Amino acid sequence: MPALDKLAVQKLVKDIFYVLNPGGLLYLSTIAGDYEQSGFKKSSAGDDVFMYFYDIPFLTTVLERNRFTLLNTESIDSNGPGGTTVIDLAFVVQK
Repeated sequence: MPALDKLAVQKLVKDIFYVLNPGGLLYLSTIAGDYEQSGFKKSSAGDDVFMYFYDIPFLTTVLERNRFTLLNTESIDSNGPGGTTVIDLAFVVQK
C-alpha cells in the first residue's frame, strides 16, 4: 500500500470487502510513518520512488469502518536504505 494515498486505500478496502467471501481473510502491509512525511524516497535498489506512510490508528479505523474484524497487527523492523530502520505494518483481517 505504500503507493496508494489515503483515498485510494479507503476505496481499496471498501472494494475488497465486497468481493471477499464471507469469512475470507485479507493480509495488508505497508510502511509505518507519518502520512505528512510521504514523498519521494530512495528504494533499497537506489531508485527514487514516491511512498505513502501510514499509522496503525488510521488503518485500523479504515478496516473497522468497512466491517472487517481485526485478527492480528504486527510491526516488523527491517533494514532500509542507508542503514536506516524501516517499520513495516502488517494486518490480518476477516470479513
